[in-house]
Amino acid sequence: MKRSVWKAPLAYQFRNLLFSGLIVWGILILLPVLFFLGLSLFEPGEEFSYGGTETASMIFCFVWGCTSWRDAFHLGLAGGVPRRVLYGSALACVAAMSILFAPISLLVTFLTGQLPTSDIVPMFAYIYGGKAQIAAPYADINFLLQGMVWQAGISLFLSCAGLFLGCLYYRISRWLRILLTIAIPVMLFVGVPTLLSFLPRDGVQELIRAALSMLENSWLTAGLCAVLGALFAVFGWISTRNAALMRNPQPSASAG
Repeated sequence: MKRSVWKAPLAYQFRNLLFSGLIVWGILILLPVLFFLGLSLFEPGEEFSYGGTETASMIFCFVWGCTSWRDAFHLGLAGGVPRRVLYGSALACVAAMSILFAPISLLVTFLTGQLPTSDIVPMFAYIYGGKAQIAAPYADINFLLQGMVWQAGISLFLSCAGLFLGCLYYRISRWLRILLTIAIPVMLFVGVPTLLSFLPRDGVQELIRAALSMLENSWLTAGLCAVLGALFAVFGWISTRNAALMRNPQPSASAG
């Protein structure tokens, strides 16, 4: 019985993820190809670089996390699925996506890097590797494994944070949603730089050094991101577990 309850929500989430993922990866492959063809026509022999695959993958994980509960909610309305099953299926989907997208990003980067006169390497090669790693990022298996762990950890954090925001948006009013949508980017791009400008310069430099030293260890970064992602997952469930599935219930067919 429990297996049948979980089967439909999980299949629904993963089917939507597969469809969306195919579109995203198709675009990520097409962009450098079009860029290369354009340069080949107008600037023959000109070298180009492209490093947006991992970043685009992480952004997609965040956006998918934001929309997962909305999709699960509609399924719950249609089939009367319990909240814990809906949330569990959404969480399982974003976790699996975060882990699977890391090697897929690496594969896409490798394939697009085979274009002539192209300089397309994984983003983590610039962060963790020297000139040798940037020149040949696929030669060291341990190096690639660390990069995949790093990306999977960050993607897991972003997807769980997005899932929490999606659950939070469901609980609050429309005006609070608008206010929060405006406030989040303002705080990130205006509030944080403004706050840093009031801090002592030495203190800001120490913060930057601490952040860079953490990023130099891919396992530490992935572990910290996994812990933060788990916290966001718990917060998302707290905001969801008392939510009524039918916010605007329709009259029963037997009424009247």
